[in-house]
Amino acid sequence: MSKVSVIIPNYNNAKYLGEAIDSALDQQGVELEVIVVDDGSTDDSRAIIESYGDRIRVVSQENEGACAARNKGLSVASGEYIKFLDSDDILLSSVLAEQHAQSRALLEGSGKCIVYGNAIVTDQNRAILTPLYFSKTEDGQEATVEEMIGRSPLISMPLHRASLLRAVGGFDPRMPAGQEYDLHLRLYFHGARFIFQSTVCFEYRQHASATRISTIRHTVESFEQRFEGYQRHLRLAEEFFADSLPESVKVAFAH
Repeated sequence: MSKVSVIIPNYNNAKYLGEAIDSALDQQGVELEVIVVDDGSTDDSRAIIESYGDRIRVVSQENEGACAARNKGLSVASGEYIKFLDSDDILLSSVLAEQHAQSRALLEGSGKCIVYGNAIVTDQNRAILTPLYFSKTEDGQEATVEEMIGRSPLISMPLHRASLLRAVGGFDPRMPAGQEYDLHLRLYFHGARFIFQSTVCFEYRQHASATRISTIRHTVESFEQRFEGYQRHLRLAEEFFADSLPESVKVAFAH
């Protein structure tokens, strides 16, 4: 059985961190490795992490951001498969076993297939659960390039292959937002194919936080960095399609 490494980057998320770690440790049916990368937290995160003892693997670093923390986890991970989980989110029961089985079934066709699923959006107390039917791709089908450009999977939806992540260099620490979007487009144009399965993978918790990427105020510099990322995606697409972009791809990028 192939090992699955769950990588949890954490920065000052002591309030939710325990629930995230528990949801990873509770997974059944796979050989499991849980890696928590503490990104220079100054709250009570360290005490929570230490309370798990040798049940988890701990990596500590100075505050460098979520992308650098995920890459650090990837650099020490021993699993063939990788599940990224933010420290304020929660994996659903048995999702790793289900996605692992789906991924193993696809190995006969292509080693570059990545399975991804759906999510549930919750409030900060997990009191409101709203299904997020993210993909327009049919169950069991491959996402089109237009779908990847317009609706790239959220961070914990895919069960990534470690070899593919390393082949593209992991996350780009220069990206201030849209980090998984950037990663998934680079994977796609590297040759990875994303196969949608209607498995509900995780609870995506919505809450206010000074460090949450989706709610912080971004600087002019951060917008410029993100724009550079979009320009890179366009160059990759032009190389992929030999400088002749289909009209539908142009429209997807324009949106």
